Amino acid sequence: MASTLPGGDACPSGLETDRLFGPRVNVACREFDFTLLFEDGFFMLLPTVLFLLVVPWRFWSLWKSPVKLTSRRLAIGKLTLLTTLFTLHVLNTIYTTKSLRTTLSLPATLLTTIALLSSALLSLLEDQRTIHPSDLLVVYFSASTILFIPRLRTLYLLHSSPSFSTSSINPIPHLLVLQVLWTLIFALNILVAVIESLGKSKLLQPRYKHVVVTKEQTAGFWSRGFFVWLLPFLQVGYKKALGMGDIPGVDGELKVESAGVGMEGAFRRLLLAQQRQAKSGNGGKQEKREGKGEECGQKKKGWMLMYAAYEANKWPFWSAVVPRLALLGFSLCQPFLIEAVVGYLVSRERKEGERGDKENEAPQPPYFGRALVGGFVLLYVGIAVSRAIYWRQTNRMIARIRSGLIAMVYQHTTTLRAVDVKDSAAITLMGTDVERIVTSIKNVHELWASVPGVGIAIWLLARQISYAAIVPLVICIVCVVGASFVGAGTGPAQAAWNERVQKRVAVTANMLGDMKAVKMLGLTGVLGNIIEGLRRAELKTSEKFRKYLLWTIQISNAPGSGVAPYATFVVYGIMSAVKKDQNLLAAQAFASLSLINLLTTPLLIFCQAFPAAMQAVACFGRIETYLMKQKGNESELSSVEGRGQSARASFESGTELRSVVGSRPLARETTPGALASFAAADISWSADSIEPVLQGVNLTISPGFTAFIGPVGSGKSTLLESLIGETTLQRGSVTTNFSRAAYCPQAAWLMNDTIRHNITGSSEDFDIDQKWYDSCILSCGLHRDLDGMVAGDQTIVGTNGSALSGGQRQRVALARAVYSRAPVIILDDVMSGLDPATAKEITTRLFSRQGHLRKACVSVVLATHNKRLLPYMDEIIVLEGGRIADIGSYSDIQSRGDLKLMVMSDDDVIESGQEQQQSATDEIPRDSKSPAITQKLLDTTTRQPTKPNLERRQGSWSVYAYYARSAGALSLSLWAFFTVLGAITTNYMTIWISNWSSASTPSASNPDPHPNLGYYLGIYTLLVVLAQSGTVGECFVFLINIISNTALSLHTDLLKSVLSAPLSFFSQSSSSASSSSSSSSSSSSSSSSSSSSPPTDSNGDNKNNTTSSEDSGTITNRFSQDMDLIDMTLPIQAIMFTSTGSYALVQLIIICVLGKYLAATVPLLAVTIFLVQKYYLRSSRQLRLLDIEAKAPVYKHFLETVTAGGVATIRAFGWDKRFRGRLAGMMDEAQKPFYMLACIQQWLALVLDLVVGGMAVVLVAVAVGVAPDPEKAGSSKSAVSAGALGVSLVLVMTFNELIVQALQAWTRLETSIGAVARVRDFVKTTPKEDDPVADCDNGGCVGDGLTGWPSRGEIKIEQICASYGPHNTSSNTNTTPSGPSALKNLTLTIPSGSKLAVIGPSGSGKTTFLLSLLRMIPLSSGSITIDSLNISAVPRSRHIFNVIPQDPFFIPNTTLAFNLDPFGHLSHLAPAEATAKMESALRLVTLWPGRATANGQTLDSELFTSEWSVGELQLLALARALLLKDQTKILVLDEAMSSVDEKTEAVMQEVIDTEFKEHTVIAVVHRLTYIERFDLVAVLKSGEMIEFGEPRGLIERAAGEREGNGSVFGILYRGFQQGHDGLGRG
Repeated sequence: MASTLPGGDACPSGLETDRLFGPRVNVACREFDFTLLFEDGFFMLLPTVLFLLVVPWRFWSLWKSPVKLTSRRLAIGKLTLLTTLFTLHVLNTIYTTKSLRTTLSLPATLLTTIALLSSALLSLLEDQRTIHPSDLLVVYFSASTILFIPRLRTLYLLHSSPSFSTSSINPIPHLLVLQVLWTLIFALNILVAVIESLGKSKLLQPRYKHVVVTKEQTAGFWSRGFFVWLLPFLQVGYKKALGMGDIPGVDGELKVESAGVGMEGAFRRLLLAQQRQAKSGNGGKQEKREGKGEECGQKKKGWMLMYAAYEANKWPFWSAVVPRLALLGFSLCQPFLIEAVVGYLVSRERKEGERGDKENEAPQPPYFGRALVGGFVLLYVGIAVSRAIYWRQTNRMIARIRSGLIAMVYQHTTTLRAVDVKDSAAITLMGTDVERIVTSIKNVHELWASVPGVGIAIWLLARQISYAAIVPLVICIVCVVGASFVGAGTGPAQAAWNERVQKRVAVTANMLGDMKAVKMLGLTGVLGNIIEGLRRAELKTSEKFRKYLLWTIQISNAPGSGVAPYATFVVYGIMSAVKKDQNLLAAQAFASLSLINLLTTPLLIFCQAFPAAMQAVACFGRIETYLMKQKGNESELSSVEGRGQSARASFESGTELRSVVGSRPLARETTPGALASFAAADISWSADSIEPVLQGVNLTISPGFTAFIGPVGSGKSTLLESLIGETTLQRGSVTTNFSRAAYCPQAAWLMNDTIRHNITGSSEDFDIDQKWYDSCILSCGLHRDLDGMVAGDQTIVGTNGSALSGGQRQRVALARAVYSRAPVIILDDVMSGLDPATAKEITTRLFSRQGHLRKACVSVVLATHNKRLLPYMDEIIVLEGGRIADIGSYSDIQSRGDLKLMVMSDDDVIESGQEQQQSATDEIPRDSKSPAITQKLLDTTTRQPTKPNLERRQGSWSVYAYYARSAGALSLSLWAFFTVLGAITTNYMTIWISNWSSASTPSASNPDPHPNLGYYLGIYTLLVVLAQSGTVGECFVFLINIISNTALSLHTDLLKSVLSAPLSFFSQSSSSASSSSSSSSSSSSSSSSSSSSPPTDSNGDNKNNTTSSEDSGTITNRFSQDMDLIDMTLPIQAIMFTSTGSYALVQLIIICVLGKYLAATVPLLAVTIFLVQKYYLRSSRQLRLLDIEAKAPVYKHFLETVTAGGVATIRAFGWDKRFRGRLAGMMDEAQKPFYMLACIQQWLALVLDLVVGGMAVVLVAVAVGVAPDPEKAGSSKSAVSAGALGVSLVLVMTFNELIVQALQAWTRLETSIGAVARVRDFVKTTPKEDDPVADCDNGGCVGDGLTGWPSRGEIKIEQICASYGPHNTSSNTNTTPSGPSALKNLTLTIPSGSKLAVIGPSGSGKTTFLLSLLRMIPLSSGSITIDSLNISAVPRSRHIFNVIPQDPFFIPNTTLAFNLDPFGHLSHLAPAEATAKMESALRLVTLWPGRATANGQTLDSELFTSEWSVGELQLLALARALLLKDQTKILVLDEAMSSVDEKTEAVMQEVIDTEFKEHTVIAVVHRLTYIERFDLVAVLKSGEMIEFGEPRGLIERAAGEREGNGSVFGILYRGFQQGHDGLGRG
């Protein structure tokens, strides 16, 4: 029996309609409900089946996990609830099968009951064996709660259903029981979902509590999904200035230990598989395909590393797929709801006489409007949550890839030879390339998600506008093809730009690493021009990339900015006009617009993501190429065919001090008991070398003390570095038989850390053996130096040891070798910078019969020019011309006359009976600062209390003004005009479509409308043209004009400030930074404070001290990451913010105008957005700055590693694992702000999604609520028309994304502008030296009107005092230093043309004297006059000096000719004449022919200093000085002959005597071989001149006086001749 509704259709009796699939039940039975069968299948059976499929996997993963909680109370509570719920489901199964049975009811209820039983067991495991709530259970019960609502509603509707209420024949049995059961089930389901979401961090066992470093680890699914765990951190960021200690740590999955190891392992497996495949291939086929294969290999470069990144991040990748699909589904629901609600309003507005062709069409019932409101609520909540979860997983994947790539680059760097890292490529790869990969792969899921999204959108669009739906697809395909072509060019353009960046950063880093030599040589102007030229070339190269980017933006925005809707409606309009039977109706128009948006948006993202992906491939390719460089221990030393043994040991840390001879099977070529063997070995520095440095070497090195001697360029350093695998074997074999060696290169390698940590290699004091450490300090003669330092061994050595003298650097490196307890020590002329007294002391304490090294049975292999060491050697090997000239004991070599190569005379032999047995048996003096040194005086440095920096949190508008001035007023005006034009015209198109559809809609006054198609299409065309012009103009002006202006201007400002900074800015920077960082935020952890920057302003700069100072890593970071932000990130974010902000503002105005009542909510919306952005911006701005600052220690670590000698020293000591561990710690710290910034950005997107969703719901509710009912009295005109609602909802679809993009772009802009602020404040706060030379383009400028000065070179020094201490200044110009004096009341006169020798022990003030003369440190008192003119009154006076520094410096990436004449003094000559002069200078120093012509080199060949010995570089520096001799009258030598042998020293001395005989010469010397050739001698000690006069007169006067009362110089000279030391004992 059927019942009939009044005026409606009949409802079948019983459950007949409910046993149909539906999904909607017959409206005659229930107003708005699903059928029971549909509910059983989709709301119960489907989620249960999915849950049961996942449960076994989860059981398996938890079964072997240990118990982590201390209590089971929470688990018992959960089991009680689940047991109750299980019982209720059992009862429900019984009653449902009796009363409401369908074909799926029994399996649905049974499986649901089984799922409850599984849930109980899983809940117990999850509770006890995980640290966070169960995601699976929370999701299942949350979904069940939502999906059970329809069933509960159905049960209550069945009570009043016409099929039962009007009939008593077949009522539903037990309906009341089922209603009660389902009510209880629903309530308990909610309760279980809540309890399963509870955290349990307080119940964790103690050993697991330390694992929890962030609340995210213990947060439940919904807490993570809605980012609730972030709220406490946002409060902290709002209230105070954030420090690294305020940021929660990252969990284990994001750390290097997980991400780096996983990616490295995946890459190595793929590489091995590729190598095996290559080896197994057919040789003949391979030969035929060689050329083609090589080409394909180049095309595929980068894909292997990309696949390795995927392999290591499968779970983060695939876990984002499900929420992305959910987001796609929710997005596709929008047009359906828009069409439904617009159609609903149209039906409500229509009167009976206005029904047009469909007279039987009745208005929708009121409940339909309420259902639509509910649909919009579910839609926007779903969009918000699915988007948040999707981006969280994507951000985690990106963070892992970032961490893994940087770790891989560093790990591979530590395996490469020094010659392979000389170009600093690793710095660019880990900086620029990795950051661009991170940016480019952000939309990786959009690449695949756009395909189904576009397909479904086209199908739905075809239902609205028929064949016209193909038009947007065609346009989008054209755009995709265009984007593909652009993307193909983008990758190479990006790579070319990165190579330019790499070259500029490499030159800059090289300059910053040796600023002392740069300033001494007066090369700041030259280097400034070179770097600026590289910057211009870089920007010129990047312009091609920026044009590609412009095309990418235009192509990708074309469909969404009006072209696709325009073309679609044009075609549809033409089709309508031809057929004369269709009009553009409102519901149809706005459903189509929303679908076109859904079609074009993913394609727009695809068009942007594809070129970005190509950029990522290019960057992956560069990194992959670097990672495939041959490792040092896989070099040709170990790969000569027929040699199965490794020629280089794999050094392992932790080897104790013991002889390792015989500790492992010897290589086949190694003589039993030998340390190393060379068999017919030809050795060069690189595989590209034509001529080997060493030829036909046959040598066995035995345990004990072995010395290599020979002239400069004979191959001593090459032979030493061959022992540690730093060279290339061209022929023969080399094998070693030691597992670890302590290596000291000729140029001492030091970290920018304390002396203590440089010696011990440890950053933790508890790892240090204090007694052994003190003994090493004494043995290496450092105890007196440390006593004289304010901070003792806590003194920061500066970049490359710039805060120490040359001798101090060498002794610190030597102490590190001794402290390491390595069984083998390799020393490369480590005493070249020591005075005779100190050298004698160290020699006796370490190498004598009672010396530490001899007693400990340590084998020493060294190269030296110092004859004093030779009597202690067991074997001496003489090298000459790259071959072994002689081998024997000291007496044998002496008898054969080979010691003529040495520095000292034959009568310098130290007889064994005269040895001072003082080294190992000496006790440490009582006043030595052994333990006290570690606690000494860092707090004596004056510090000012730090103040909260409001600019850091709130920003500063003055920075924008500074940037705008660099951009130019005209460019900014044009940019603003085009931005506004594009925003207005693009958004007005939607209104124009509304007008067109309104004119096409039948009404009482016009039942058959025929709008003027030409009029509407004409205006539409104009709007599209203006919109596209606005987009192109906006991007062109910024990307081409503004970037070119600002990038060059800001880089120039930064470069000039660095070049004009005083030497103290670089040498004291580390100390200042260290002390400042220790006084920064008290909340910072000890681990972060050691690597964090000082308290900073909005750019990260120190504003608590008037004089800022930074280490080379931080400054390099400015030239690398800051410039990258200024070049690309800032312009892109500026465009994004202004365009999205202007578009959103125009949309909001339109929505308010059309939504009418919605305008009342605008103040609430504005307040909400204001509070959210204020709450968000304070934290995000600081996080971005902290992200920049946190990478500075990483840059510093990379720089120290790739610095000359760094890689070789680290690997030789076996510290590669330790240094990789330090990098991992730094990266884990750097991950904290990076990941937290991504999280709060997504929190913002979630909040705004919900806010704008609420706005759409209010809009629909207002439209539905105020729309009149035609059956009631009153106007039938709706308060919100269908067209207006359609326009508003279409705009709302993009409004939330625009708001999110605008705020995020504003944040990135605020933080990117921080790079500009860093430049501005660096320029303002960096001190300027008194004698800046950065503005001088060549060596000829010495001040206005003083071109001929000095003509004689007479120097008068009167009562000068100078120090290296901090400077008290209120401006950016140095004033009187406040530190302890390094020079004290020095007075002397140097007549014109005379030669002065400055001698004294290491650290006596010799170099300080030269720096004062060169005006590189300020004088606190006294004066220096040259030719009667005070140099303090002469600008740029440094160029009057011709300097040869202790550490020779040459400009990288330039030719030999340029380095010989960097100032261009020969440029006025004919090329042939200039070449002849250069060759003549090289001949005088014995480099031409010879080293300068080796391997086919010419003057125009690039100079690779890593392939030259230090002695050869000193000769080259002398050649450069020869070419400058006509430009200056004063020659300054800073221990210029300390690293050469006697023969070379004689050559250099002869050149100086003959070529500079008319010049005034000032030389700091340690060797006194040619002291009698000087006219004057000044003896310094502790900063005071204790002797001054002619050398012969001083000696003669000393000979006639009693011992102890004579000349100190005379005593020193006799000690030098006789092997005794009279200076150091006092």
